[in-house]
Amino acid sequence: MKEEAGVHRASTEKFTPAEGSMFRQKTGCRDQHYREDARKYFFGQQSMIGRKAKIRIFPKKKKPKSKQGVIVYDSRNMIVVQYGKSGWKESFTATDIHDGSVEISLS
Repeated sequence: MKEEAGVHRASTEKFTPAEGSMFRQKTGCRDQHYREDARKYFFGQQSMIGRKAKIRIFPKKKKPKSKQGVIVYDSRNMIVVQYGKSGWKESFTATDIHDGSVEISLS
């Protein structure tokens, strides 16, 4: 059965190797069955929820800012940090770290 571009199957359906290859080429997506060996969380195989983190943000044309907070959400592509008792939350993606605009160190 052929799929139209932009139409995705449910993640529970299995792909044959040929179908999976065509699906990845058309959509740029990877099905769950092909990424089992990938990291599970943002920093690796262990969840960092509840750990303290020091974040340095490097905005363009301004001085870097340092903040401290607690990690409240941790997934493969995104991390959310809550600052202090105010409840302010900020999310960071892997792209933020790779392009050098954010630096995160765990404490």
